[in-house]
Formats: sequence, structure tokens, C-alpha cells
Amino acid sequence: MHYRGFTIAIICLIVNDLCTGQFEEVSCDINNGYEPPADLGGRLSQDVLPDSYVIAVSPDFIKNEFYASIQINLRIRKERNYIALHTKDLVIASAQLHEARSPRERILVESVCYADKYEMILVRTAGRMATGEYFLRMNFSGRLTGRTSGLYLSTYGNFEYERDRKLLVTQFEPAYARTAFPCFDEPSFKAVFHIRLVHSARSHYRALSNMPISKVASATSNSDTVITYFAPTPPMSTYLVAFVLSDFECLTSSIGSSSGKEIPLSVCTRAVYRNEVRFALRFAARALKYYSDLLRIDYHLPKLDLVAVPDFAAGAMENWGLVTFREAKLLRDGARTSYADMRSIALTVAHELAHMWFGDSVTMKWWNDLWLSEGFATYMQHRAVDSIFPAWRQVRENLSQD
Repeated sequence: MHYRGFTIAIICLIVNDLCTGQFEEVSCDINNGYEPPADLGGRLSQDVLPDSYVIAVSPDFIKNEFYASIQINLRIRKERNYIALHTKDLVIASAQLHEARSPRERILVESVCYADKYEMILVRTAGRMATGEYFLRMNFSGRLTGRTSGLYLSTYGNFEYERDRKLLVTQFEPAYARTAFPCFDEPSFKAVFHIRLVHSARSHYRALSNMPISKVASATSNSDTVITYFAPTPPMSTYLVAFVLSDFECLTSSIGSSSGKEIPLSVCTRAVYRNEVRFALRFAARALKYYSDLLRIDYHLPKLDLVAVPDFAAGAMENWGLVTFREAKLLRDGARTSYADMRSIALTVAHELAHMWFGDSVTMKWWNDLWLSEGFATYMQHRAVDSIFPAWRQVRENLSQD
């Protein structure tokens, strides 16, 4: 979609002065003369905490690559000379570190070493960093694969023999955010995310992320490249971050809230299936109202999109504000969809929407408690469907009455 040199220049403009800050790139291997820190292991240290991320991503649909920048605002709670964070299959081109109270002064980054065993990098400084607030900036690139995890590229068509349309989509659960951007990729490290997508204005592509679009700006005065900016998220885990770039069509309605505000609710799919989203849209609106009334807590975000993805490994994924589905779990063809299929769609939508409260707003600290999040969502999906379609007898037939 973009010429590489031009794209990198745009990325540099998004995060000021990013394309300087060279460093030595090494392996975190004692055989290379580098002794890893004693506390380096399979889990990240709680002595370095991310507060927010600013992420700009520019995909190249021709070369199947993406170029990106990131700024991580973080807190160091114990003096140290390195920052460890997750990264996998990314090429780090530049790295800068600044203390928040002296943003014009750089802290010398001595090396960035790759600890492949732990899917981490260590940003090592020449001197020790005192406790306080810092921001880490990096410029990097990666490959767009078709493996249905991480940040990936899907192809599809709107007609039987068409297969030349491209879709950029994410699937970060459980630990694939690190393949899209350097991050603290564990569920307990919640942070605010500022997402920006760089793409062509002429391609009729729609950019979606967890939050609504805050603005769309031209990258430069004489290009057809635009930057779509999204509103900042509430604090959330990395595995729930999501973005989609597609030419999908969306059908939109709204749901009410206790404050009186109307929250946009959309179901998006490829154009050929535009008439198969109404059941999911109506059911989702009723399910959200059911959960809000039952829990006495409104849905937390200012919008919700449900997106049917042609190539999607899971049944669905509860990305906060941008839920992704396998097409069969969201779309209903009135002529061909059976009762069992319709029930499956309702259960899947109800399950993912339950996660907006159980899993997204309230999240387990580590994966060993995932059963609790999934258990709540599974229980609540039956309750919601039973309330909306009582004739299906969902609770009686699927939950023990003893």
C-alpha cells in the first residue's frame, strides 16, 4: 500500500524524532559476552510498569509487511539498567529512552538484546535508571502473515471466483500482541492505548479499533495517505487490543445507557453478506441491555463493533469494543440458517458480550485464572439467551437444576 521510505518518514512524524537512536543489537546470550540479569525469567518484573502506549501502524499489502512506531510511557519502581518487554518476530530499527521530567534529554541506550527463549528484548542503558517516569520510543517492522494470529493479512472475495481483496485484522489472545508491537504482554499489565492506523485514502478502507475514531488527518499535504486516530482506551490488557482495516460494510443501530447517551452498535461484514447481519445486530442490542440491567453497570465503552472475519481460527474473540467473529458465528442467511445455527450465533454473541464485563473490564492477573472469566461468560450466555428467547429453554436444557 505504501512505498517503504515514504511510510517510515510518516511514522517518524507521528512520534517525534523517532528515527534516530541507534544501538548495538545483540543476543542475550552469555556466549556473546552478555550476561543476562539474574531476575530475567519467563515472567516480567513488576518493577517496571507501563502506563500508556502510543502505537502507529502502517501496513504494506503488496510486500506483506508493516512498519510501525511506539511510545511506551512507563514507571520504574526499582533502580536498574535495563527494561525487559515482550517482542517476537519484529525488527527494531531504533530505540530512544527519555526521563519524563527531562524529555529533551536522552538516556543512552547501549544495546537492545534479544532473549528469544522468553520472547523478550532487553533495552540496556549505559547507566542505571533511578525510580521515576520514563518514555521508551521504538521504530520497528514486521511481516504480515496468513496464520490467523497476531497482526495478519486475510484475503477474500465478494463473489464466487473473487479472492483479491485484502483485510488487516488482529488476534492477540493469549500472547500474540508481542508479534505486532513491543509490549508488556501479560494480562496484569493494563495500560491506556492510543492507536493510529496509516493507510491510503483512495482504497475505501474502513479503519476500526477498540475505541471510536477521534480524527482522520492527511499524512502530508500532497499525498493520498491518511492517519486514522482513535480515542484513548481505558486501561486494558494487551491481548484485548484490536484493529481492523477493511472495505467491509457496517449496519449500525444504538443502545441506550443509564446516562441517557446512545451508544453506537455495529455489525460489519464483507458486502456480499450485508443482508445477513440483522439477527446478530438485534440480538446484541438486547443482550447488552440484559447485562446492563442485571449487573446495574452500563457497557463501559462509547461504541461496540462486531466484525465477521473470513479467516478466523476461533469462534470469536472478545476484544473490548471490537469483537471479532468467524463468519458462521455472526451471520444468518434466512433461507439457509437452521434453528441450531441461529442458536449457535446467539450463544456466541452472548458469550462475547458477557466478556465486556467479565474479562475485559475485570481481568484475571494471570492465565491460570482464565477458567473464571470463561466460566462466568459461559454461564451468562445461557442466562441471556434464556431471557431473550425463553421458548428455547436454554437454562433448563443446559444448566443443572440440582
